[in-house]
Amino acid sequence: MAKRNIKYKSLNIKEILKAINEVEDEGCPVKVVAEKYGVPHNTLSTILKNKENLKNKISENPVLISRKRLRLGKYENVDKAVVFFVKEARSNNLAINGKLIQKKAKQYDSALNSNSFNASNGWFARLKTRTGLEWRCLTGPFIRPFFVPFRCHLLQLSLC
Repeated sequence: MAKRNIKYKSLNIKEILKAINEVEDEGCPVKVVAEKYGVPHNTLSTILKNKENLKNKISENPVLISRKRLRLGKYENVDKAVVFFVKEARSNNLAINGKLIQKKAKQYDSALNSNSFNASNGWFARLKTRTGLEWRCLTGPFIRPFFVPFRCHLLQLSLC
């Protein structure tokens, strides 16, 4: 029996979305689109089967389009709480830094009773790439408190 010399490649998220559009919107056969992108047709069928999950994750976090994989952090609840904290702090013109964010992440982890989380510099760097957080200089007075609505949000998430 002859061995097939086919080299398959791994698609990034943009290519996956293009392939989904070609199959669904343009009506191209799965086999033709699979050959075009260099993946097996059953892999493309699996991608099509999971397309709703993919589109939901991308709508929640548009930064994922530029990534190769959809892997999220191990502590997704902590990440969500930290991102909400940063957005609330920025909307209220409060000065925040990396150490404060790491401290808050540890607090959220202990509130979730997992206590296995380590808010390291590497975690913080990966959080910024996963969520698209950017550091910018804030100017002006930092006087508007935000802790009351933030605490209400944490109560809704049942983190406090």
